[in-house]
Amino acid sequence: MGVFDVGEATPWGKVLYSLMRIDASYPNSTSITEEEVALLLLIAVLVLTVSWLCMKSVVRILSGSFGSVIPLAVIVGAASVGFELVNNRLGAYNLSIPRLNAVPEVDGSNATPELFLKTYKGQAVVAHNVLSEEELKLWTPANLAVAFKGNTAAMQMGNVEQGKADYGVFPLHEFYENIENEKWVSEHSSNGSPPYLAEENNILRQGDPAYMEHISDIFERTLVRRNDSRFHFTDTWIWAGPKGSKTGLHMDWDPTNLLHQLYGKKTIWLFHPSDTKYCYPSEKYDLGATIAEVDPFNPDLSKYPEYSKAAAYKVDLVPGDVIQVPAGWMHYVSCETTACISLSGRSFDFGQTITSLPGIAGAVLHRFGLYGGGSTSGYLETSVLKRVSNVSWYRAGEEYN
Repeated sequence: MGVFDVGEATPWGKVLYSLMRIDASYPNSTSITEEEVALLLLIAVLVLTVSWLCMKSVVRILSGSFGSVIPLAVIVGAASVGFELVNNRLGAYNLSIPRLNAVPEVDGSNATPELFLKTYKGQAVVAHNVLSEEELKLWTPANLAVAFKGNTAAMQMGNVEQGKADYGVFPLHEFYENIENEKWVSEHSSNGSPPYLAEENNILRQGDPAYMEHISDIFERTLVRRNDSRFHFTDTWIWAGPKGSKTGLHMDWDPTNLLHQLYGKKTIWLFHPSDTKYCYPSEKYDLGATIAEVDPFNPDLSKYPEYSKAAAYKVDLVPGDVIQVPAGWMHYVSCETTACISLSGRSFDFGQTITSLPGIAGAVLHRFGLYGGGSTSGYLETSVLKRVSNVSWYRAGEEYN
C-alpha cells in the first residue's frame, strides 16, 4: 500500500492534511495511505451528492412534494456514518504521530483519562505509578489463586500470531499457584512456550467481585470517568503467564487501548506506523487486529529482508505502569525475565462503536467459516478450535476430540 507525505506543501496535501484533523502540536510531517486518500475522496463525493439532494428536496418540500424526504434521510444517515468512519480512521486512530527517539514517559500518580484521550491522544506513552503498591497486592498470584479457585480457563502455548499454538484448560488456582514454579511450567509447556492466559475477559467476572470493582476504579483514572454521560463501550482483558510467555507481532485497531502492568516485568516492542510495511502484514484473520508474517522472536531475514529496516521502540513495564498502545502500531510482547500479569482496557465511543459493526459482522461470518482465511484461533469454543488445523485442544494435558 502506497504512502503519501502530507508534510510536503502541495495544495492537495494541505487539503488532505486539514481533513485529517491532526493535532496542531504535530504540524510538520505525517503520512496517509492510498486507502485513506480514496476514503476521503469518497466522502467528498458523498458530501456533494447529499448537498445536491438537500437543495433538490428543499425545492420539492416548498412546492408541496415530500416524496424525496425519506431517501434523503437514508442518504444523510449513510453520510453521517461515513463521516464517523473518517473521524475514526484518520482522527481517533491518528496514525500521523511523528517518529520520536523514545516512547514518552510521564508520572501517572495523578492520572486521569484525559492524559491518554487528549494530551497523548493516538500516541504511545508510558505513565508510571498509576497504581499504588497497596492496590497491586490484590493482583499477586497468591491472591488470584484464592479469588478464582474453582474456575478454569483455556490457555495458549505458542506464538499463535506467527506460528503454532496448542491450547489447554487448567484450573486457575493451580495455574496461579505454579506460575513461578519452573518444574510445573516445564511439564505443561508446548511448542517451547508455557501456558499463557492470553486476552481472557469472561473469567474476570466469575471470581471475587472485588476484582471487577477494582478494575472499575482503575478505569476511572485511565479510561472513562464514572460521571461521563456520553456513550462508551468499555471492556477489559487479563493477561497472565510464567516467564517466557509472549504475544506475536500484530497491530490492534482499538481506538483506545491501555495495558496496565499489575505483577512482574513485561517488555513490549512497538513500531511506528511508517514501519508497518517492513513487518509484512498478512491476511491471517484476527478480529480487530492485523497480524504480521514475520516472527519477531526468530525473524527469517532471508524470507523477510525488509524487516531489518523496522526500528522498534522497546519499553520495559513494571507494576503500576500503564502504556497506551496506539491503533495501527505493530507491536509484540514478552515476559522475558519474570512471570507477569497485566490488564488491557479498551474503550469505544458511539461513533467508534458504529464503525466497528462491519468487523463484528465479519467475526460472526468467520465463526461459520464464511469469512477470513487463516486464524489466530482467538475464539476458545471447542467447535471453532477444531476447524483450525494448527491447533490441538487439550484438557489438563490430555488431548480429546
